[in-house]
Amino acid sequence: MSRPERAYQRITPEAEVTEQNGYRVTAGSTEHRGATPDAKGVNFALSAPDAEKVELCLFDKDGNETKITLPARDEKGVWSGHVESLKEGQHYGYRVHGEFAPQKGKRFNPNKLLVDTYAKAIDGEVKWTGAEKVHFADNDKDSAPFMPKCRVVDWQKLEREQADIARKGKPELADYIIAETHVKGATIQNEAVPEHLRGTYAGLASDEMISYFKEQGYNAVELLPVHTFPDDERLHDLGLKNYWGYMTLGFLAPQAAYAATDKPEEEFAGMVKKLKENGIDVILDVVYNHTCEGNHQGPNLSIRGIDNHLYRLTGDKEHYFDTTGCGN
Repeated sequence: MSRPERAYQRITPEAEVTEQNGYRVTAGSTEHRGATPDAKGVNFALSAPDAEKVELCLFDKDGNETKITLPARDEKGVWSGHVESLKEGQHYGYRVHGEFAPQKGKRFNPNKLLVDTYAKAIDGEVKWTGAEKVHFADNDKDSAPFMPKCRVVDWQKLEREQADIARKGKPELADYIIAETHVKGATIQNEAVPEHLRGTYAGLASDEMISYFKEQGYNAVELLPVHTFPDDERLHDLGLKNYWGYMTLGFLAPQAAYAATDKPEEEFAGMVKKLKENGIDVILDVVYNHTCEGNHQGPNLSIRGIDNHLYRLTGDKEHYFDTTGCGN
């Protein structure tokens, strides 16, 4: 589904500095999407081509919210802003303003806090209260208290730490002997693995598991979904958990529940590095054909409220192609 033609302009000159709620803000860069920390602060960039305004929402440890309007938008509809003095560890989300017109394929609602599509870490869980939905009577409810928060991480540092081992290459596809497994299921009942590491990324890369993989002749592990996913509302209502993880919320953020620490992105990177150092490659099962946002009556958690045209919309633009049985 193509989106309507639209002209874009930079709202704030690159060099202009504004003061917003005690923060110095400049236009920033769109080179990297998501949140990128540097020596002076953090750069934020979000692709929302049809939006009229994008608010960056910062949260302190007590959950108090501070809003900053991203001051710039480039010709491709990527909004950006550099916020001085912010550091790694800052929690954030977005409120995206625009037209709520499902018949046009637009479902903007600034009452809904949204997960950054390029978040590298997501803390907390979706709490299904109805506030996250955008249809019927729930339109005006603020969803922020019930939403997980994105966290700023130094992803470039993690990337550099992986570079040397990644450059060593990998076997030809025909030479792989692959163990398909589930991060939690692989070790949660394995008494050979230290108890505090069972069911985690660190547990999968423990000495005990590496010895097992080598003994079996495996040179690769294929992991069932490790990208951030919520427990579906239906499962939550039944008192159940989503075990398999095929309902993605954050494509670049490791599932926090699989971490033995409070830094799942670092633990995940450490797992990959240790496995590769021991001659075991890591293959990821990535769900690109649908998300956890469901059908037209589903919640605004991320993509739907940021750029709904990323989904395949039907001819009436109000509904979604559902070729997977998952709503979108």
